[in-house]
Formats: sequence, structure tokens, C-alpha cells
Amino acid sequence: MKCGWRYGIRADSDARARRPRSVLRAAACVLLLSLPLRAESQTSSQELDSAIRTLELAIQREPSNQEHCLRLGALLTRVQRFRAGLEVAEKTAGSFPLSPRALEMLGFFQWKTQHNVAAVESYTRALRLNPESAGASVGLGMAQMAAGMPREAARTFEHGIRRFPRHAAHYQAYGILLRRSAEATGESSVRAAAMFEAALKIDGQLAESYYQLGVLALERGLPGEAAGRLETAARLSGHDSRIHYALYRAYRRLNRAEDAAAALQRSRLATQSAAQ
Repeated sequence: MKCGWRYGIRADSDARARRPRSVLRAAACVLLLSLPLRAESQTSSQELDSAIRTLELAIQREPSNQEHCLRLGALLTRVQRFRAGLEVAEKTAGSFPLSPRALEMLGFFQWKTQHNVAAVESYTRALRLNPESAGASVGLGMAQMAAGMPREAARTFEHGIRRFPRHAAHYQAYGILLRRSAEATGESSVRAAAMFEAALKIDGQLAESYYQLGVLALERGLPGEAAGRLETAARLSGHDSRIHYALYRAYRRLNRAEDAAAALQRSRLATQSAAQ
């Protein structure tokens, strides 16, 4: 995915190979002007806040520099400040209306803030400008799914898997759609689980796929398996409140009261942070 807008997922494996130091990979953001390169799990909240402030100042100095805006959006994604990200994305897309990366970022934040029909439009425009963007393709499908367009979303994901067979995010996103469909119809989630497993074979760092498999394990009455999957998800995406809450449920079923209480507290803190 060219711009690295992940929808809770990681960027295009092919793009990652071509651009191993992409400034827009939210999962491995360099923290730009002020921080050393380090693993995501080793970067403190204070350092992230400092990097965000540094970028905001850089944008004030160079408002015509699109890269600063996109990098700021990546950092805001990482700390799940989606409302702030939407404001940045709207300004960026307004300043760069023919930039597919700016439109992808706008679509992502519109989707995360539940402006789903607008997100479909933004992703459609981004894909029209750059048909080779796997990120815009999977983003369009996710927005269609959120906008109540499951048939259109399925077609988008199936086409995307054929066009980008090594793009893990398409498998993951299609798995989410299949899981929701199974919940609505009472059918088995086997196909959904297979999609998540296929995604992880391509990219083993996908927190969302581990989370989804963990929730499916909970639904099958396997709290031990669920805890293992969810612990991996939490290591990869510590800011996601859903993961911590699912861990809380798994630990309760395993009678791990202290771990359950800690997971519930992390879930609450993550929810508060995302509301900023």
C-alpha cells in the first residue's frame, strides 16, 4: 500500500520490498525529524507526542510539503487519534486534490470516524488516480463494508486478491467481511479464519488477524488459544482497546483475575486516548 494507511492493518508486502524505508509506513514509522529509528513497541508515548508536535511545526513552516502532512497522519494513526487525523487529512486533500496518497489518507480517517459514504468516494477517487494502489483497493472494500455495501465490498476484495495476490491486507479485510456475514447468517466462520491465516502467512505482523483469530477462538470456547493469539495482537498493536478487552474476556475464562484486571485497565486507557 503506497501510503501506508492500514485500517488496523499493515502495508502492501510488495510496496514494502520496493520501499523498505517508506516514510508513510505507520507500522514502522521513523518518527521523522527528532527520534532515532526503533521498534514500535520501544517507542514511548512521550516520544510519539514529541514527534507529532515536531511535525505540526514543520507543516506550519512548509505548508506546501505534502510529506509532512502524510507523516503526521501516519503518527496520528499509530496513536489512534482519528479525529485529529481527519482534520489533517481534510486539509491535506484540500491542498493536494490530485494526490492519490492524500485521498487514501482522507478515506482512511473518514472510515475510522464513520463517515463511510465519504470514505467510499475518497478511495474511489484515489484508485482512479492510481489503479496500482493496493492500499486504495483494500480501503475501498473496507469503506464499502462499513457503508452497508457487502456485495460491492466482496467484489472489491475478490478483485483485489486476484490483482494483488501477495497483499496480505486484502485477505484480512475479506476475512472480516466473511466473519460478519457468518455472524449475521449463523454460518460457520471457517472461511473467515482461513483468510486470516492466509494473511498471516504473507505478513506475520498483522495485529488485526491475530485479534480476529483470538475472538474466533473465544467463540469456539478455547480461551487458552484465544489468549495466545490476543497477546500477540497486543504486542503488535498496544493502542487498540478491542484487543485488550478481548484479552480481559479470555483471562476471565482462564480464571486469571489479575491479568484480566490489567487488560481491562489497558482497554479503558486506550479508549480514552482514541477519543482525543
